[in-house]
Amino acid sequence: MRIETDSETGLTTLSQGKTEVVAAIEGPSWGKRKPSVRVFLDQFERRPAGLSKASSLFLRSVFGEIIHHHAYPNTSLSIHIHPLRSDGSLLSAAVNAAMAAVLGDSISCSGIHCAVSVCVGEDGTVAADPDERAEQRSTSLHTFVFRVQQKDTDELVGCTSTGVFSEDKLLECYAAAKTAAEEVWRKMQTAFGGPQPTTG
Repeated sequence: MRIETDSETGLTTLSQGKTEVVAAIEGPSWGKRKPSVRVFLDQFERRPAGLSKASSLFLRSVFGEIIHHHAYPNTSLSIHIHPLRSDGSLLSAAVNAAMAAVLGDSISCSGIHCAVSVCVGEDGTVAADPDERAEQRSTSLHTFVFRVQQKDTDELVGCTSTGVFSEDKLLECYAAAKTAAEEVWRKMQTAFGGPQPTTG
C-alpha cells in the first residue's frame, strides 16, 4: 500500500495493488443545526450504480462513528472519494484513502481505522486483498473495518458482505482480515508519523 498527500491540493492518493483511489475533505463548514458527516464515493465505470450507492452508505456509517462530532458543533464535513483505477478491493481502498485524508487534515477522530477486503474462492480458499479476477470467481466478498490502537488490539467497527457464505467461513475471513489490517496500520503509522492523538 502506498499513500501520497498533496498539501497544496488537499488530495490524498492511496494505492493498494493496482487499485488507486483519491480522497479529499471538504469542511468542516458552519451553518448546520447538528454536526453531520457525508461521504461520496464516485461511481467507477465497471461498477453498478446500486453497488456504489450501498458502498457510500456503508462509508457514511463507518466515518460517522470515526469522526468526533462534538469537536465540530453545527458543522458539516464531507469526504469525497474518487476511484482512479480499480483491480479489486475497491471498498477497502476507499475506506483507507478516506482515513488517510482524515489523518492528513488533522480531523479529530477516534484513532487509526483500517479496512481489508477478503473473498472466498469456489474451492473455499480465503484470500485477503483480492484482485478483480479473484473477486469475479469468488462465492462471497467481505470488507472489514477495524480500529487498530496497537499491535494485536483490533476492534471491529464495520463489516459488509455479498454472496453466499457460512458462519464458519465468515469467521475465517474475519481472522484473515484482522491479520492483514495490522499491516495497513503500520503503513498508516509510517505515513503520518505514529499514532494520531484522539480527543474525548
